[in-house]
Amino acid sequence: MYTLCMEAGACTLPVKTSWDPRIGGFRVPYYANHPVVYINWHQADEYCQWAGRRLPTEAEWEKAARGIDGSMYPWGNQESKGDLLNFADKNFAQEAYWADTGIDDGYPYTSAVGNYPKGASFYGAMDMAGNVIEWVADRYDRGYYSGSPSQNPQWPEKGSGHVLRGGAFGLESEATCCVARTRFFYWNINLGFRCVVSL
Repeated sequence: MYTLCMEAGACTLPVKTSWDPRIGGFRVPYYANHPVVYINWHQADEYCQWAGRRLPTEAEWEKAARGIDGSMYPWGNQESKGDLLNFADKNFAQEAYWADTGIDDGYPYTSAVGNYPKGASFYGAMDMAGNVIEWVADRYDRGYYSGSPSQNPQWPEKGSGHVLRGGAFGLESEATCCVARTRFFYWNINLGFRCVVSL
């Protein structure tokens, strides 16, 4: 889909197009159903606009992930395991002290979208934890939630960088819980996004 957006002239090439020389790069058929990576916030926003959608607000993202009971993970409160999400496990391609070598999620990097149906959220949203950490519309303001509305808070008017949610294939399981949030300014191998549509 991102390739189609580029062909339409509405999207630009990811910052890095060949991130694992052993198995290929951006336009390799193997990755056709994987999330696009090395995308900055502006590229994610441009794609969503091209697709007639938008980036979710941080509050929307969290609601879709945590469901009606405020679960710690999309699938509930049980700890991460290999059939629920893609995170730093024994397959992780880099040696990392935080990788859980007792877990096998099947992938060293990204996995196909929707590959973990047991990890779906209450609303059926897939990959809300792991695989790629996702851009949301909001700017990052560390103290915003201490004084924001309790119902559907809108993004702050100012902040540094933009918010990322959801953990990623190279992160430990604790970083994939639904309340984890961080910020980033540019791009990286494990940054992706999802779009939403207002009904």
